[in-house]
Amino acid sequence: MKEENIIVDKNLESFLAEQDICSFPHSEDYKSRYQSIKDVLEEYHKNTVTGALLVDIERFLKTRKSKASYVTYLNNHGLEHVNAVIRKASDILITSKCAISPYECYILLCAIQFHDVGIIFGRDDHEIKCKEIMKDLPKEMPDGFENNIIFKIASVHSGNYKKDKDIIQRLKPDRMIHEHKVRKRFLAALLRFADELADDSTRADSFMLKLGKIPPASEAFHYYSKSLHSVLVEKDSINLHYYFEHPLVLKQITRLNKKCYLLDEIYDRTLKMHRERIYCMRFMRPYINIEKISTEISILKVDGFDEHKISYTMQEEGYPSHAAKKIADIEPKVESGEELKAIFEEES
Repeated sequence: MKEENIIVDKNLESFLAEQDICSFPHSEDYKSRYQSIKDVLEEYHKNTVTGALLVDIERFLKTRKSKASYVTYLNNHGLEHVNAVIRKASDILITSKCAISPYECYILLCAIQFHDVGIIFGRDDHEIKCKEIMKDLPKEMPDGFENNIIFKIASVHSGNYKKDKDIIQRLKPDRMIHEHKVRKRFLAALLRFADELADDSTRADSFMLKLGKIPPASEAFHYYSKSLHSVLVEKDSINLHYYFEHPLVLKQITRLNKKCYLLDEIYDRTLKMHRERIYCMRFMRPYINIEKISTEISILKVDGFDEHKISYTMQEEGYPSHAAKKIADIEPKVESGEELKAIFEEES
């Protein structure tokens, strides 16, 4: 059994690149193998959002059963997002002084590369559609058993199995592959939580938002990403900083078929991140233990200088049956989107 875990102190791709070939199964060049996979997938990454959009349009034109307003223009799920997930996974490992093996690093990076690429075939069940692309890479991915592990880790970053959301649990805890131990649940949880954190302003199409050309059903996705300016990973906490200007306090935006205020969308999304933290930590401990998420929201007022600030911290408290269903359950003093609108209108 090979046990060569090394504390990660840099970006995962740099970490992989500096490892000795002898650290990998059969002393094969997994560094070049990863680069080949990354090179082939680049074209897919460039076209994921376009592919999903075309699938929605084609479905609408064929069936006319779904409303045109449900055609979605996703925020960035391509190369920039993949790189952001790699950075967040790296940050989590670095701040926790967590050790992984070079082979686990290869498996994790491949899973990150594949986790959203299936969106090119449409959003529905995208987490399992990546296997169709994997089948077309026999030269770059010659080991079927290894590929299956990568697929399983990538496929549990979202979705559910027969309406059961506890899908990481379905993975076997550890697996020996070519005499190397691979912590499947740990790697899957790390990918899933890093993906949750990688939804910042780099994903928004700010230019199309400015032109007002984002399809209504997708507005909230882009406005949310644009407002998330900073995601700081520390040893035991995540610090989020959101920023947006006063016009977005006064208007409602659309998320699929529902209207909402951006502030309420931020509340919902941070609460989801809180649930994901609780869930993923179950599989990341004892190697990684992030205990809380601190959130600060800054809203620029009409004068262009003063800011209205909202802050709250999400962590496990009380008995589990009393889990928070809304941000007000965690911090009663925060204003809702409707309440903040009234405050800004009064100050105008």
